[in-house]
Amino acid sequence: MKSILDKSLEKMVGYGDGKMWSHLKEKKSHRKWEGLPCRWANFMLDLQSGEILGFFDCDDPDEILRSGHYYYGLRTVMKDGKYKVVDFQPPSEATLIAKNNLYTVVGLYNKEYGF
Repeated sequence: MKSILDKSLEKMVGYGDGKMWSHLKEKKSHRKWEGLPCRWANFMLDLQSGEILGFFDCDDPDEILRSGHYYYGLRTVMKDGKYKVVDFQPPSEATLIAKNNLYTVVGLYNKEYGF
């Protein structure tokens, strides 16, 4: 059985339905972060475990919150075809375990796939 970190990291890499790279590829960069193109990666987070459930845009974030999950975003920048997460704040509604898992998976992602 895969861990929450493994499942979340799988959602952050590669292309396909609900994966971060596919989600970011569809977005346009309108802002800069330290001179690099900046994009928000919107996703659904399990507030109890911190598992990233998928990346997508949502018309009704309150509906997701009512389901016990949270709609959230990671600020990413791109350089040489690679994305790096540069800013995020875990939701205050998340458990301590969920917050720690989110911090850990972002760190793993940046170390393995960022620049």
